[in-house]
Amino acid sequence: MTMSTTTQPLYDIGTLVWEEKIPTRQAREERKKIKRIRGCWIRVWNNHTKFTDKEIWEVVRHVIGNYRFNVHYAIEVRVQVAEPGCGAYGNVRMYIMDDPIITAWITDNDQTFPELCGYTKGKGYLDKLLLDKTEALMMVLAHEFRHLWQTDISDGHNLPERKAKHDKLKFKRRGYVWGARGVLSNRDGDAYAIRKVREYRRTHQQHLLQSIDYSLRVES
Repeated sequence: MTMSTTTQPLYDIGTLVWEEKIPTRQAREERKKIKRIRGCWIRVWNNHTKFTDKEIWEVVRHVIGNYRFNVHYAIEVRVQVAEPGCGAYGNVRMYIMDDPIITAWITDNDQTFPELCGYTKGKGYLDKLLLDKTEALMMVLAHEFRHLWQTDISDGHNLPERKAKHDKLKFKRRGYVWGARGVLSNRDGDAYAIRKVREYRRTHQQHLLQSIDYSLRVES
């Protein structure tokens, strides 16, 4: 399994949204990948995995839930194949003037799951059980979208300065999980992601949950 190459879009999502008259075939094709969800424009781009774009959109809608972003009006989502030996991981790039880019790397190896992910104490991440690739994608995207929500309620326009001085910040804590620290809290991100995965699991994954070892099941 090799790492997928990243192809850059010709137009940024903000340009496509607000300048809809761009008369090129490339712009028309890219605009088809943009959807408006809960008040913001989202584009799924550069999908080189076995997931279809439809499956990714279903996950995006689920993890966003009832969010309405005030700061981030245009968001780009990219899904890539993870490096060999890695199950799932992701990041979100946020800048003052640019639109956020969420990237999720998910393994194409179905034998990786079910996987019990454990983390070193003190890093903020929570242990979690993933039954398949869909849950892995959901976990990563929910965690990264939660970071956007965190910056949204804490004045995301000033994120670089606020992140550097998070010990002195006074921002709205309502909605954060207990024990969360700072603006970009991984503990809060993981807690939200686990909740969204469990919601999905209760309605779609009971057959997988019953088939795994009890020692893993109790972690779910």
